[in-house]
Amino acid sequence: MSEAERQAQARRERAARTLRENLQRRKQQGRARRAGDADEAVGLPAAGGEASRDAASTTEGDLPVGDIGSADDTVEK
Repeated sequence: MSEAERQAQARRERAARTLRENLQRRKQQGRARRAGDADEAVGLPAAGGEASRDAASTTEGDLPVGDIGSADDTVEK
C-alpha cells in the first residue's frame, strides 16, 4: 500500500469516527428531549441562557456600544 493510499485510508477512518461520534451525540440529544431532560451541552452555550448572560458580562467594556446605523446608511442616494 502506498503512502497516499495509507493517508486516504486514515482520513476515511477519522471521518467515520467523527460521524459515529456525532450520531451518538444526536441520538442522546433526541432521547433527552423525549424524556424532558436538559441537553448536556458541549461547546458554546445557547443564546439567551444564563451562561450566555454571564459570558456577555465578562466582556463588558471591550467594545463601545452605540448607534451602528443600518444597511440603508451605506447606500449612496
